[in-house]
Amino acid sequence: ITVKVPILSMMTNKDFAEEMTTVLEPTIAFQNEIILRENTTGDDLYFITSGVVEIFLSSARNAAYVAIGDGCYFGEVSLLLGVRRTASAKTTTQCMLYKIEKEKLLKILKDFPETEATMMRVARSRKRRLDHYVSPSSCPLLPEDEIDSEDSKTELFGVDAAQVASAKEEEFERKQMGHRSRHSQRVSSLIQQQKGEFKRRCAHQGGRVVPRPQTR
Repeated sequence: ITVKVPILSMMTNKDFAEEMTTVLEPTIAFQNEIILRENTTGDDLYFITSGVVEIFLSSARNAAYVAIGDGCYFGEVSLLLGVRRTASAKTTTQCMLYKIEKEKLLKILKDFPETEATMMRVARSRKRRLDHYVSPSSCPLLPEDEIDSEDSKTELFGVDAAQVASAKEEEFERKQMGHRSRHSQRVSSLIQQQKGEFKRRCAHQGGRVVPRPQTR
């Protein structure tokens, strides 16, 4: 988990990562499982080790707002900003997650003010982006909100969520049958191909791209 999640893998955050690993709880979520529900009290933050999770809104008729994958984290907006869950989260594949309880997270962050400031900044940006999605005219984006500063560092950023979900499901099935190597190469090839296409789109549009169903 400390390798895949950018905020835990940075050398400057080594001590923070070590503290986190002592309290993180591994959990498996099955396909189409609701992990978070909108407008409920937030008690946990989740890190994705493997899998795809869709974030969706009741105000958008439960349509997927965005999809996130390996290395991303979610649920922090409620915990850090002291608000109810701003969206719901549902798995589109079987997922390997790590979670941390609110009290434990806040206690650790007290000893790492720079990391706390970073996570707070990300949480505020994500909330603004979500508010803008619901009501663009009344909730304008700031320049730093255009692309998620944490998700953009992950391996699957810019890769089509539907194809990743399909590949993940095949990977799980092949693992059950002991054929991991060949499929892992296919997933890597898919990632490199689509990340190249995403970078070309970013360059064409001046970098101001909010990717659709793959990341925030």
